[in-house]
Amino acid sequence: MTPSLLASSGGGELLPHIRLTNAVRARLFRLLFRGRFGAWGPGSLILAPVGIEGAENIHLGRDVYVAAQSCLAARPLTGGPARLEIGDGCKLGRFNHIY
Repeated sequence: MTPSLLASSGGGELLPHIRLTNAVRARLFRLLFRGRFGAWGPGSLILAPVGIEGAENIHLGRDVYVAAQSCLAARPLTGGPARLEIGDGCKLGRFNHIY
């Protein structure tokens, strides 16, 4: 629903609460897990992922945003090294799975 639809249906007061909750969750995830990643650029956020596999092989650039319910995986399947690199400024929407 768009903010105007939420406001007209009486649920407009939920939108700021949801944004605040998402901001806190993303920052908590960064605080707890950024050291496990191959690289974590400044300003990057991952919001409530479904799964992260091979975090040590995942490299995030500056200002990367990964929305909720996404999955990132970088596991070697062919015997060679694995590397998932998400460049500066990339925005990944909800429900993305990148292997």
